Amino acid sequence: MGTGACRWWTGRHADKDLLSNYRPISNLSVVYKIIERIVKSQLTDHLSSNNLLSPHQSAYCKHHYTETALSYIHDHLINAYSL
Repeated sequence: MGTGACRWWTGRHADKDLLSNYRPISNLSVVYKIIERIVKSQLTDHLSSNNLLSPHQSAYCKHHYTETALSYIHDHLINAYSL
């Protein structure tokens, strides 16, 4: 291996509690996940409090699942067929 690659390798017996033993890229995913949760929470709160979500919105909403969307479509199709 080149010296650049060895610089990032920590070895099998490296101390797992030291942040300096991890590559910077592996630390970024944790930061991004935290930021993603914060942004999602703020965006969801904003959309909900300002009634910007469709009542039939199933994705990214608590207590709305695939079954909720399928149930709505099923009922809509049955009502359309009945007419």
